[in-house]
Amino acid sequence: MPGDAVLVVRGDILDDELLRVDAARFTRRFPDWGRCGVSGYYARGEDEVAALCQTKLANFATVVVFTRADLEAGGIDVIGTFRTPHVTLAGGRHRGIGDGPHQVPTPGS
Repeated sequence: MPGDAVLVVRGDILDDELLRVDAARFTRRFPDWGRCGVSGYYARGEDEVAALCQTKLANFATVVVFTRADLEAGGIDVIGTFRTPHVTLAGGRHRGIGDGPHQVPTPGS
């Protein structure tokens, strides 16, 4: 993941039940890792957030935008995957993922 990828975008409204289901699915897929995780995308700035909203996240009425630093300060690791710009937000539990985001309506919502 690029060092200047300072934002992380997730396509939902951080519904606690959705996070729990996503985290449980991740744990079933990667049981030996000992962590839970949910998907997101990195962005270098507002233009890349807008591009993600028009492409990868077009089906979501709202997205949440985190700073990478806030997630990492809260104990959530932002881990790049092999599907750029996809990332996994990984932690010991899903609760910290909802702390500190900014909800942003996607274009056309």
